[in-house]
Parts: sequence; structure tokens; C-alpha cells
Amino acid sequence: FHVPNERRDRIEAMRLAAEGVKPGVPDICFPYALSGLPRCGWIELKSETGSLSLSQRQWRETLKSIGHEWAMLRTVEAVAETLVFWRVPGAERIRF
Repeated sequence: FHVPNERRDRIEAMRLAAEGVKPGVPDICFPYALSGLPRCGWIELKSETGSLSLSQRQWRETLKSIGHEWAMLRTVEAVAETLVFWRVPGAERIRF
């Protein structure tokens, strides 16, 4: 799948919608295995003052309801800390 984070004009937005792109999908998906079991963590990146849209809040609730990890984060350091917390393999080696 593809999470289209780039800026787009109205025509591009209509084309993506026709292809099935859904609004509110988190920015980053981390599929990983924990104790041999498949897991998935989703991260929504926001600026210092950014907030979730209605569609982003709905995705959060849907993903969490099916057992996926989900986080809204504002810094790359927070991303690294969250991946370590989720026990994503290799996350402890992330350096900035």
C-alpha cells in the first residue's frame, strides 16, 4: 500500500480517491514480528501544534481495536523511543 504524504492539487486528490486512497491513514506503518507473531505499529507525525483530524481519530480507533499499536508523535526522538517501547527488532540501534 501507499500513504501519499506529498502535497497534491485537487485533480491529483481526485485521482488518488478514485484509486481507493483513504483519508486519515497514519503516515508510517511498521510491520514487525514479536516472539514470532506478526505485529503492526502505526505512527502519525504532527508538528508541535498539529492535531488529529476526524478521519485520523477514526483510523486510530479502528487500528487499536484490532490490536495494532498506534502513536501520534512530534519528534524523531519520540519515534525512536516508541519503536523501542513497541520492541520493534533493531529499534535500539537507531541513532541521530
